[in-house]
Amino acid sequence: MPSTMNLSSPRTRGILLAVIIGGGALLAGFETFAVLDRAMGWAMRGNRMNAASTQSVIHNVGSRTDVLLWAKAHGKDAAWVNGNVLFLAKDGIYLMTDHRSGTGINLQELPTGLTPMPPKGLAFNHVPAGLPDVLRTNFTLEHSSATSLKGLSKEITGTLTVSGSSLTSLDELPQRIGTLNLLTARPLPLPLGRTIGKVILSIRNPAPIRDALAKHYNVVVMLVPGATSSKPLGLEREIWSDLSFISNDAAATLTSLEGLPTIVHGSLTLKVTGIKDLHALPHQIDGSLNLANSIVPSLQGIPAKIGKDLNLSSTSVPGLQRISREIGGNLILKDIPAPTLPAGLKIGGTVIVSSLDSPLAKDAKKKGYAVTDH
Repeated sequence: MPSTMNLSSPRTRGILLAVIIGGGALLAGFETFAVLDRAMGWAMRGNRMNAASTQSVIHNVGSRTDVLLWAKAHGKDAAWVNGNVLFLAKDGIYLMTDHRSGTGINLQELPTGLTPMPPKGLAFNHVPAGLPDVLRTNFTLEHSSATSLKGLSKEITGTLTVSGSSLTSLDELPQRIGTLNLLTARPLPLPLGRTIGKVILSIRNPAPIRDALAKHYNVVVMLVPGATSSKPLGLEREIWSDLSFISNDAAATLTSLEGLPTIVHGSLTLKVTGIKDLHALPHQIDGSLNLANSIVPSLQGIPAKIGKDLNLSSTSVPGLQRISREIGGNLILKDIPAPTLPAGLKIGGTVIVSSLDSPLAKDAKKKGYAVTDH
């Protein structure tokens, strides 16, 4: 006859209680594992859904959130977006490729709505909303119907081109500009206190040239055919900045040096033809004098001292006997017919020639000058 368990004994009750507790714990463990397994599955599925969601928006962007998702899919973070993507409220989203290198982005696979920065920079007929404080590219305000420049960046590191005749003031120009191109803008006075690398103006309008120089801005005067034979300059006797007269047209040159300043504390660049000598040049040039590609029949009248470089390359000058006696920088004599250089010149830099085998180079070496072809 089988024995029966005595449930009334303390020992039996203790064994049963241990079995019940242990079984509950085991069941709880299984349940916990199941819950954790389900949670991990949800997380994995959630990650796959997030990845799919990201992939679904990278083909078309229309907001900062879209761009952030696209950038994240390419291993970029918010800081990268802030430094490389320009958001203009109503005028598009631009990838700043013109001043950034090594972005690791294939420009052929950009999503719709994200435009690579055009090689020449931004061009609008209005000032777009959303420009950053510092714009690291060129900006062209073309045929503007606006009457002010309000809304432009505080600094434009490239070239700011302003055209059109509706502007009434330039007082809202950025504080810092790499180059300011006002060739086709309405002639207006420049504000004081700006930091501008150079201002490009047309010789057709002498008043803005005089105004810019009086405010100590470096000025590049673009020569145009038909506007260079008269005496349009009438500049102040003394200027403190750089002054250049250049052109993109072989037919556009200065035919007179009259009206130039007497003293130039900066540098002077001239493209001249049809002159007999250089008597009308400034008597003092503290910077460089660049006459390259001018037709200079004689150096008579050139200043005795040039503060920095003297460039006479491609001037067809037949002889150098009347050259400046003291040159603070380099003497650049590429592609000129003169075979010899006067002795006793005080040259702070080197004599730069087209070829070290030329008669001019050999003569300069004999006279103790340092000579190079680059």
